[in-house]
Amino acid sequence: DGTFLRAFGGYGSEPGQLIEPVGIAIGPDDRVYVADSGNQRLSVFDKNGEPVEQIAIPSWQGQTTWVNYLAFGLDDLLYMTAPAA
Repeated sequence: DGTFLRAFGGYGSEPGQLIEPVGIAIGPDDRVYVADSGNQRLSVFDKNGEPVEQIAIPSWQGQTTWVNYLAFGLDDLLYMTAPAA
């Protein structure tokens, strides 16, 4: 209904922090997946905003534009873009 529930992330490189978050997707597991472009990683949060995991994405290093998008397919797999640097 548009009611604000919570904010999470914050600026930085520690678990739970983000730099240039571009893509976001909610997984079939109810986790929140964020393309944390500035940290060159996929940051995963639980539905309450607590950090669960950070996964390095080497192909995101050295990018000049951050257009890393996320989407879950009908097969429940996470698809990510990794444009050329």
